[in-house]
Amino acid sequence: MNPQGITHIIFRLRNNLKRVDIILQRIKGIITNSGCPDNYVSRTFRQGKKINSNEVNNRVKALQRLLTAIGLKAAFITAPADVRYFSGFTGSESYLLITPRKKLLITDNRYSEEAEKTAPDFQMVIWKMHPAEFSAQQLNDLNIDKCGICQNNLTVTWHKHLTKKKIRTVAIDSVISNIRSVKSDLEIRAIAKALRCAEEAFTNTLTKIREGMTEMDVRLELEWQMMRLGASEPAFETIVAAGANASLPHAHAGTRKLKANKMLLIDFGARVNGYNSDLTRTLFIGNIPKIWLERYELILQAQQAGIDAIKAGVACAEADKAARKVFAQGGVLDNFTHSLGHGVGLEVHEAPRLSERSKDKLKEGNIVTVEPGLYFPGSGGIRTEDMVAVTENGAKVLSTLAKDAESMVI
Repeated sequence: MNPQGITHIIFRLRNNLKRVDIILQRIKGIITNSGCPDNYVSRTFRQGKKINSNEVNNRVKALQRLLTAIGLKAAFITAPADVRYFSGFTGSESYLLITPRKKLLITDNRYSEEAEKTAPDFQMVIWKMHPAEFSAQQLNDLNIDKCGICQNNLTVTWHKHLTKKKIRTVAIDSVISNIRSVKSDLEIRAIAKALRCAEEAFTNTLTKIREGMTEMDVRLELEWQMMRLGASEPAFETIVAAGANASLPHAHAGTRKLKANKMLLIDFGARVNGYNSDLTRTLFIGNIPKIWLERYELILQAQQAGIDAIKAGVACAEADKAARKVFAQGGVLDNFTHSLGHGVGLEVHEAPRLSERSKDKLKEGNIVTVEPGLYFPGSGGIRTEDMVAVTENGAKVLSTLAKDAESMVI
């Protein structure tokens, strides 16, 4: 076996050992009759609590009103995040059919018990053939010949079966994303829990970072900390990029070692009760070289300019434009290679997008990231990212991690 293969096995063993440690802590808590070990969140919380029926009904009613407004009698929901949003169902390979009078959850026998517990407001229907064919037949049985679908999540196979049953489809991707983009109080609280989990895990990890560790060492430590604090899993593949590797906005953690006076970019998030958080901090072990300190000051200025521009009713592109203006004045606009931010909820990346190409306007209840970054190939990169809530009066920053220059040094 080549060295790269051996290294991969070692990484997987480390990850599994830390997962085993979580299980052992739980067993220890049970044995000592303490319920759960310190800082450990119960399994029920990890897997996700049932969504309040009123919350589910409000979401469905909002969809039904919009369907009526555009002349549709049904919506066929296939994306897992959409299924969970409108029904509360936490399983997979299941679909929703929503009409003005019916709410069907189409699933198979593997999920019957889970469906009863997490989606009690929906009528469960067990498919008896290929789910695409079965779902198309359900539409026929209800005399529905035109149905709203999210075309970004519908496969060729599904479209084939719908066409075979002479069912016309209308894309409602924007309808669904617009509904989901405005968070309820319940959702904002859920996102806040995921945010607190990620922040505490990051704070704990900071005490363990040392020169000579690898990117993967840091990634595993941070992900383990998030899971022991209540996350079901990381919100996404944790980005840990050291030195020149940080010039890649979506770098993959590997064997690169942490070195003194070099940056360490960490982009991370926790998934708690289905909802996600998303944060980024850039650190230095030892001292911050002057050039990077100057660039970091531009990052903070650009982020604040973007935050100051955020307000209900303002175009998403305006927030992005505000940050770009700072970089343009600093002569580094070409080194900002992505948009300013994005919505976060049941998915890490969802509407709205803080992009110069966006045509959308911000709404009260949107939760978005603000994450300006500067990247210099062969040298490195820096980024800072916080989550904010959009209100009628402006942006409310939800993140609490320090981001001043002093806090960057470990």
